[in-house]
Amino acid sequence: MKFRQQLQLNIMPILLFAVLLVTSTVIYTSNLSIRALQEDIMRYRLEVLYEYISTEYETLERVNLQDTKLYVNEAKDRIFNFIQNTEIKGGYFLIMNTDNSLVFHTADPGIVMPKQSSAFLSANENTDVFLQYTFDERDYLAVFDYYENWDWYIMVVADRDIIFNNVNRAVNLALVAGVCALVIAGYSLQIISKSISKPLEALTKGTMNMKDGDYSSRVPVERNDEIGDLAGAFNDMAEEIEDNFIQIRAKSESLSLLASFAAGMAHDLKTPIGNSTTVISFMDAELAKLQHAYKNDQLKKESLNAYLKEVEESIDILNKNNAHASELVTGYKTVSVDQLNRERRWIDLKAYVDEVIYTLRPKFKNTNFKVVNLVEENIATWTYPGALSQILTNLLVNSLVHGFDGQDRGEISIAISKNEGLIEMVYTDDGVGISDENLQNIYNAFFTTKHDQGGSGLGMHIIYNLVKSLLNGTVECESELGEGVKFTIVFPDETFNS
Repeated sequence: MKFRQQLQLNIMPILLFAVLLVTSTVIYTSNLSIRALQEDIMRYRLEVLYEYISTEYETLERVNLQDTKLYVNEAKDRIFNFIQNTEIKGGYFLIMNTDNSLVFHTADPGIVMPKQSSAFLSANENTDVFLQYTFDERDYLAVFDYYENWDWYIMVVADRDIIFNNVNRAVNLALVAGVCALVIAGYSLQIISKSISKPLEALTKGTMNMKDGDYSSRVPVERNDEIGDLAGAFNDMAEEIEDNFIQIRAKSESLSLLASFAAGMAHDLKTPIGNSTTVISFMDAELAKLQHAYKNDQLKKESLNAYLKEVEESIDILNKNNAHASELVTGYKTVSVDQLNRERRWIDLKAYVDEVIYTLRPKFKNTNFKVVNLVEENIATWTYPGALSQILTNLLVNSLVHGFDGQDRGEISIAISKNEGLIEMVYTDDGVGISDENLQNIYNAFFTTKHDQGGSGLGMHIIYNLVKSLLNGTVECESELGEGVKFTIVFPDETFNS
């Protein structure tokens, strides 16, 4: 018997078994990996959506507007617009009530829910796996959550055929690879096995990193086939999830800061309003005395003159307190509105920095940390005050949380000057400084040294993006441990282009 025939008789069954085993493993791993990837992405989309809805409701609840139909409807419209602008490949979003009525549907607003849908959801409310069901002769997978405050079932639904379309192609590719492996023997089989398992391992690792909260995780795209397409799709979706998460966290931080602004304004308004109330009470009592004297023919010239003088002084006090209250409201309103808007307008830089510092006064109250405004006088520019406000706010909060960590006193200075068509802002604090290692990563999203204390790692990332993309400028940081920190932000002066 020839050697080739012996080789075929002895090796081919083992090789065939190995090919079948490897092929089966590839098919099984592909299904599990892609299903796990899709499930994690769908669940994360659901978590992002649930957090966004909760934020909108908490905002209404914080200002006691959760029962006001107009504001509730506006909040729901923002939610529906957010959902409509959020895509999921091969799927859609829907919201329904426990009475089986459809609230919102991104694919077909006119759809009618099948009977007993709410009962089906209620019965599976505690499940940790995909819900699988058939509708209009198509198979679907879904994850959902129940939001009690508005009696909403929030669902993320995906077409099973679309989700596993790439899996079917990968299976066909694996079968072809198995046949080729039989022709070119074990070496080719090993290469094919590695070429399939390596990107899947990268995809699985990327998925697990995303699940653990590393939203900057990406996988290498090294192939120009379905698996390469899947890796590219994963990267695109991961980037979208990261952007959405950053936007939500940034908005959440802005809303939290606005709540702090409101509390500070309420506290500061107590003094002028209380003074005005006291003066009005005094004037009311003096008027009663004057009326009594007049009715009993006891009114004297001296009494009238004294009353007129008291009225004049009281009116002067009222005017001063009302002016002070008006300045407080204007300052808080300006910074609060700017935090939510991205529109240009003229601002006096020194006065605007004063307003931002004043709105953050509650955070510095009862501390030995002070902020010094060194901005040059009479510098006005046409810019985005909302961006400038958020940049300064994040820098000031970072100094409080990180820069002065472990210190009982400290000083922050903010200087702004104009020079040759540029605006230069120099922000310094005399805090603990930043190590060389951390200095290289401060602008990276989710990088923070305070994870265990609730740090989001987005403050400096937001500053970098605002300076680069909105102000068209640059930001540089200089720091050494124990020597404080210095940020230099330079952006074009748009005065002559406005």
